Amino acid sequence: MRIRPLKTYKDYTSTFTNGNVNYNLSDTIKWESIVGSNLSVVVLGNFGVNAKTATITFPSTGTWYSYLTTKTITVGTTSYPVTLQPGEYYVYTNKNIKDVVLALNWLNFTAQKNGAHSVLLNWSIQSEGSNDHFEIERSNNGTSFTKIGNVHALQSIGNQQYSFTDNVPLSGYNYYRIKQVDKDGSYQYSSVQRVSLSDVIKHWSLYPNPAKNSTALYALNNYNKAAISISDLNGRIIYREVMNNVTPNQQISIPLSQLSKGIYVIKIATELGIDTQKLIVE
Repeated sequence: MRIRPLKTYKDYTSTFTNGNVNYNLSDTIKWESIVGSNLSVVVLGNFGVNAKTATITFPSTGTWYSYLTTKTITVGTTSYPVTLQPGEYYVYTNKNIKDVVLALNWLNFTAQKNGAHSVLLNWSIQSEGSNDHFEIERSNNGTSFTKIGNVHALQSIGNQQYSFTDNVPLSGYNYYRIKQVDKDGSYQYSSVQRVSLSDVIKHWSLYPNPAKNSTALYALNNYNKAAISISDLNGRIIYREVMNNVTPNQQISIPLSQLSKGIYVIKIATELGIDTQKLIVE
């Protein structure tokens, strides 16, 4: 679970900038308390190599909540005895604020084929806190990701389920990850999930390929508009064309006279998404 630093949460920043500080750093158990108008915080830890008992001065009595664990303590007197193991430490607050300031905890994230031609993403989270939205990202190589969708957060307390369907996945391997974005713009990523769609429906056919004298694209669907570009392996665009009202089985000739021998990438952008074809010119 990622834990957001308390001092970055706007309602409690003043505690760390203008709060009253008290501390004792002279023993192996060291502690510091900060008292602000909206929040009080006590930090304590054993920096020695042996178990140690010490008395911590809390700013007030009552229930104190561990920010890093689920533990709570009841302070009956401001001089509160503690016993800590070596390296053991706690951050206590006088309010139970974790449901407000903790970033979400990823419980689950899956990606799986949804029928023959789409991918269904499901994820569940805990403690949404300041969560604002999710951005769905996809890659064909697991390294370079592109945003393909957006899901708004429900901003509820406790566990929550989300889903997103990619209706135009890439042919071959599809890599997915979820970018969770807080209201203040901070973010974190989910794990990466991979789905193989080698049998995904084809929108275009390129034949013959490899090509020597001529080749053509064949449409396998209706398209209102198809923007076609050809680029070399350095990304330099050599040819562009826009076709309107493309019908199934329509043949679109590729101008090989403008291409020298080598490998090229044909990109076709339509309302169904972007398709790519590798063309080999002999």
